[in-house]
Amino acid sequence: MTTLVPPDAFALPPLSALSFVPFIFAQVVLLHPIFPDHISRPLRFLLTFPAVFLSALAPFKWRIEPSHLAIGANFRWGVFGPNFILKSLEWGLAVDRTPYQWIGFEGLGEDGRPKGVERVAETAEGSEDVKAKGSKDDTTSVVSGSIHPDGTRKLAEDDVGEHGDAAVVKAVSSHTAAVKDSPLQVFLSSLHLLTAMRGIGYAFGPPSHSLGPTPPRAPLAFFRSAMLDLIKAHIISTLSLIIIINRQTTLPHLLHNSLLPFLPVESLQPLANTVAYFFVGISLWAQMVIGHAGASLAFFVSTSLLRTILPNSLRPPPFDSREWPPLFNSPAVPRSITVFWSSQWHALFRKPFTSVGFEPVVRSLTPIFGKPIARMGGALAVFLLSGWLHDQALFSARHGLPPLTPPMELSFIDRWGAWIFFISQAVAVALEGMFTRLTGRKVNGGPWAALWSYSWIVGVGLLAGRSWVALGLVRDLPPVQDWGWQRYVLPSVALAPPPLWIKNKLV
Repeated sequence: MTTLVPPDAFALPPLSALSFVPFIFAQVVLLHPIFPDHISRPLRFLLTFPAVFLSALAPFKWRIEPSHLAIGANFRWGVFGPNFILKSLEWGLAVDRTPYQWIGFEGLGEDGRPKGVERVAETAEGSEDVKAKGSKDDTTSVVSGSIHPDGTRKLAEDDVGEHGDAAVVKAVSSHTAAVKDSPLQVFLSSLHLLTAMRGIGYAFGPPSHSLGPTPPRAPLAFFRSAMLDLIKAHIISTLSLIIIINRQTTLPHLLHNSLLPFLPVESLQPLANTVAYFFVGISLWAQMVIGHAGASLAFFVSTSLLRTILPNSLRPPPFDSREWPPLFNSPAVPRSITVFWSSQWHALFRKPFTSVGFEPVVRSLTPIFGKPIARMGGALAVFLLSGWLHDQALFSARHGLPPLTPPMELSFIDRWGAWIFFISQAVAVALEGMFTRLTGRKVNGGPWAALWSYSWIVGVGLLAGRSWVALGLVRDLPPVQDWGWQRYVLPSVALAPPPLWIKNKLV
C-alpha cells in the first residue's frame, strides 16, 4: 500500500533507499578469510553490479522531501551514492584481502608501527605460504615468502605499507587466525568493517601519525569531549548558514557598518558574496564534524547499552575511543597541499580513492612514464574522483528541479568552479613534488608553506563555493527570521526543508 505524502510535507527517504546495503554487506562478508579465494573473488565481483546500480539509483529516486526545498540536505545524502559505488568497486575488485584485517592498537608506537618488531619482506594475501614464528598474538613474528598464491600482488605502498612492514605481520597473523571465526564473529567483524569508513585500527587505515590526538579513554571524559566538539561545530555551522542566507541582504550592511563605513553599501556586494563563498566551505567542514561527533556518541551510547542488557556471550567489545580520533588534524594551519589532503583533511574516502583511482593509474603509467609522473597521474585521478563525487551529489539533489539559472546563462566559473578547484589541487601536489625533486626540500610547515597552501585551498576554493551557490546548493533555505528555535538549538536541522520548524508554516 502506497502512502500519499501531501505536497511540501517533510519526509525522510524510506528504508527502500538503502536497498544497496545488503549487496554491499555481502561483499564485506566475503572479504573475510573464512571464504577461500576461489569463492570470495567471483562472488564479490558479481555483487558489484547490483550494488553499484542501486547505490547510483538511491539519491535520485529517494530524497528528503520536499526536495525543492532540501537541496542542501539532499546534497549530504547524495554523497553516499557515489561513495558506495566506489566502495563496491573497491571491495568487488580487491585481490588482496589482508589490508581489511583488524590490527588494533596494542603495541603500536607513535608512528603506527608495532613496537619491537623487525622489518620483514613485503607481503600480500594468502594462507599456506605464510611462515610465521610465534602465536597469532605475537607481534614479534617474522613473515617471509610470498603470501598470495600467484606471488604477484604486494601490499600497496599507500595502504598497509604506511603502517610499516611490522604492521603487515600483524595483519597477516590476524588474517590467518580469522579463518577459525564463528559465524557470529564473521557477522560482527563484517559489520564493524562496513562502518569503519576511515579504517582506523585496520591495516588499510591511515597511519597514526597522520591523525589528530587520541580522544580521552575514560568514558565520561570521552563523552564530554565529543559533546564539546558537537556543540562547537553546531555553532560554527549555524553562523555560517546565517551568513550565507543573508549574503545579499544583511551582510553588505554589516560589512559597511562594522568594517568599511567609507564605502557605499552597494559596492560591498561582491565582498559579501566572497565572504559567503568562504563560509560555504566552513559550513561543509562543520557539518562533517557534527556527523563524526554524532556518530561517535551514537556508537558510545549503543555499545554501553548493549553491554548492559545483553548476556556475556553476546556483548560487544568495550567502546574504544582510539577508533574515533578527530576527523580533521589541525586543517586551519596547512603544512603543504600534499600534507593537507593526505594527513590534515578527513580520510573518509581515502581507501576507495586510492584503490579505484590512484593505484590502477600508477600501475598503468609507471612502465611507460616512470614512477614520478605516474604518481602525478594517480593524484589527478584521486582529485577527479573527488570532484565527481561532489558533483554527482549536487546533481542528484537538483535532479528534476528547474535550474536556479538557465545553464546557458551561467558563467564558466559558476558552472565549473568546483571542478577547477579539485583539478587545481592535483596541479599543486604535482608542483610540490617537482619542487622537492629540484631542491631536495619538502614543502612542510612554516609561514611560506601556509601562505602557499592557503592560496590554493582557500583562494581557489572560493571558486567552488561560488559555483555551488550558483548551481543551487543553498537554494530556498528559509529566511533566518522565519526559523523556529529548533533550527538554532538542534545540530544540522537548520538545513531541514520548510515547513519543518518554521514560524510561518505558509511556504
